[in-house]
Amino acid sequence: MAHSPFSRRALLLATATLVTAAASPAATAQTDWPQQPVTLIMGFPAGSGVDVVARTIQEPLAKQLGRPVIIDYKSGAAGNIASEYVAHAKPDGYTLSFGTAATHGSNAALYKKLPFDVEADFIPVAPVLDVSNVLTINPDVINVKTLKEFVELVKANPGKYNYASTGNGAGTHMAFAEFNSRLGLNMVHVPTRAGRRRSRRWCAGKPAAS
Repeated sequence: MAHSPFSRRALLLATATLVTAAASPAATAQTDWPQQPVTLIMGFPAGSGVDVVARTIQEPLAKQLGRPVIIDYKSGAAGNIASEYVAHAKPDGYTLSFGTAATHGSNAALYKKLPFDVEADFIPVAPVLDVSNVLTINPDVINVKTLKEFVELVKANPGKYNYASTGNGAGTHMAFAEFNSRLGLNMVHVPTRAGRRRSRRWCAGKPAAS
């Protein structure tokens, strides 16, 4: 009995998981895969954390597969644009995407209607990595030395300080929103694009934290 090159396992075992469009067992039972380049659809901007991970594994993955791995950027809507593209792609294993805590987790709850089913339309291929969120501050905006000082200052000035994320509904947005909720903080969310543009905003001294 031929086995699919893609094993089913629990989605979101890690922050980033390679996924591909779902198909019937007959469609994915290929013992000679791959026979052509594999395209990795990137749902986040160049220079973002997910993109850095993709570029890190791009060459080793290509060597292992014996075929080129091409990164195609379709960023926007917290990864939904890329997810929709992959969900509707030919289910032959040649179109992959990074499933994140946003694309295959919180987005399903945040958006009233998605043009794909986060469970039925995808098959997890392999967990890639698990990362932790780290609180960073802009000392030109909020000059504190400890987390305790940060919380005390923000609580004393409700609505005064902003926090940046990589976009509405992104994992960084959800993590900081939960952080604020648990500690009773009132901060203004400023969604920004990832990569160099976000770095320039930091240098301009706009958000207090991220």
